[in-house]
Amino acid sequence: MIAYGLRSGGNYVRDVDVYDAGSWTSKADGVAPGRTGHRSATLSQKGYVFGGFEGTSPFNMTRNDEYVQSSDVWTTKTAMSAAKAYHSGCAASGQAYAFAGYSDVNAQTFSDATYQYDTGGDSWSTKASCPSPSRQLATAIEIGAKAYLICGIALGGTIMSDNDEYDPSGNSWTAKTDCVSPARHASSGFQVSSKGYITYGNLGGSLIRDTDQYVPDTWTSKADGPSPARWYQAGAYYGGAGYATGGQGSSGLLSDHSEFTPDVWATKNTIPSPARQQLTSFEAA
Repeated sequence: MIAYGLRSGGNYVRDVDVYDAGSWTSKADGVAPGRTGHRSATLSQKGYVFGGFEGTSPFNMTRNDEYVQSSDVWTTKTAMSAAKAYHSGCAASGQAYAFAGYSDVNAQTFSDATYQYDTGGDSWSTKASCPSPSRQLATAIEIGAKAYLICGIALGGTIMSDNDEYDPSGNSWTAKTDCVSPARHASSGFQVSSKGYITYGNLGGSLIRDTDQYVPDTWTSKADGPSPARWYQAGAYYGGAGYATGGQGSSGLLSDHSEFTPDVWATKNTIPSPARQQLTSFEAA
């Protein structure tokens, strides 16, 4: 499932489209307003979309919206503790997490905050801060019962290869082996068969198709994603495979939808119009 994003002309969209058995179906639009820079997680077969950037003041968002596919219904839930955009998000140990990102419209204040969302109590709590330096556009992946915050871009423009492990059971961070070269940001990630994958991204001037596998604590390079190279695409796991969807290539917005079944990429049906970047994807039932 993909939700929200940025289409041509700088227009924010609320489109929601579901991919199942090789085909796409359009669903109820996401809760207004349209947004980019948002993140999502799947908990108990429901999707949660939190944070992001909208086109009018105050721009950065705290909102948190739940989607149930079986009823095709969106429900607004308790907002995040503070606004975040271009942060990182994933589930781990049955909770959703929002990591890092930036907290002001001019992207001059980066956040190191970690927020945990508990669906049972519909509540957010602040957890141990992300390791320095603060970053945005990192990739978060759940592997086992832990979350991994990988790569990103620091304030000042330094592209990062850092790989930091968050353990919910101890509310603690541990530095792990850096992502393999090159350092990148705005990649997408997913977990397949207890292995993490990070794919595509921006090197700070050029785009890549690299796909790298992480099995704590070892990195292995895998088959490149299909052309063209891109950034700002969505990544998710569904039905035993990982997917990379949409994004921004050197020639414009993309509607590609590619499936990764280790270690092979296959091109699937393109997403419904419009092509978009800065979208999010999640699994829901």
